[in-house]
Amino acid sequence: MRGPLFAGLLDDAAIFPPGNAPMPAAVAAQIGYADQWYADLVGPFVCTAARLDELSAVLAEQRDVLGFGLSVLAPVDEVASVLDRVAAQPPLRIDALELARVGTAEQAQRAIAAAPREVTTYVELAWAAEQDGVLDVLGGTRVGAKLRTGGTEAFAFPTEEHLGAAIVGCVRRLIPFKCTAGLHHAVRHTDAVTGFEHHGFLNVLAAVAAAQDGAGIRDVATILAGRSAEDLAADLAAWDEARATTVRTAFRSFGTCSIIEPVEDLVAIGLLPERSSAV
Repeated sequence: MRGPLFAGLLDDAAIFPPGNAPMPAAVAAQIGYADQWYADLVGPFVCTAARLDELSAVLAEQRDVLGFGLSVLAPVDEVASVLDRVAAQPPLRIDALELARVGTAEQAQRAIAAAPREVTTYVELAWAAEQDGVLDVLGGTRVGAKLRTGGTEAFAFPTEEHLGAAIVGCVRRLIPFKCTAGLHHAVRHTDAVTGFEHHGFLNVLAAVAAAQDGAGIRDVATILAGRSAEDLAADLAAWDEARATTVRTAFRSFGTCSIIEPVEDLVAIGLLPERSSAV
């Protein structure tokens, strides 16, 4: 399965931990992805509002760069400034905004009010007791959710139940979402160096499909906990284009500091054709 299932799934977060790529190298890599066979999998370049000037300076040294797509992380009160700054620099094109973490319904309402109508916008959910209240506010609006699936410390990784509850909550309210951090690999696994339990992006895709079929939090959490690449690959390979499109309408993308790792996983599992130029 290729088509819509993996199109634009990988947002390029190379400058973020744990990759922390220097801006010049990250920009050069993002530009180079356009010439790779997996170009259609790569989404916008993720950058914080605080580093937009640095990004612009690097792009000024590149030739013939047009429409450099961005997903910009910004505090709610800086949205207008970010839009103005991007508009004033023609190589930059803002594809999405990712607004700071919200933990209350009131904060979510402020984020919705700040979100521009012409730009896809996500607000990061806090893993807190008020999550359902925040999702209630987001439901029926033009603003999606951002789910943090990991980080550089163990507490940044939500349990299967926490992530499952957020996925079910988004699906039932028809809230599109993206994920960020810790989701570099296709299938759930334990990192050999840190010991952290990492969620898999194929698990998330399968979990969304189950939630759309009416599965509850417990069943979705079980899918998120699955460690069989073969089972997940067989499940997703059986999806037709309509199924894939429906799932991706809900789960839009995830930020990854490595574009190559997810591509290599998909090739190894058999969900993408092997191309020697990819690795």
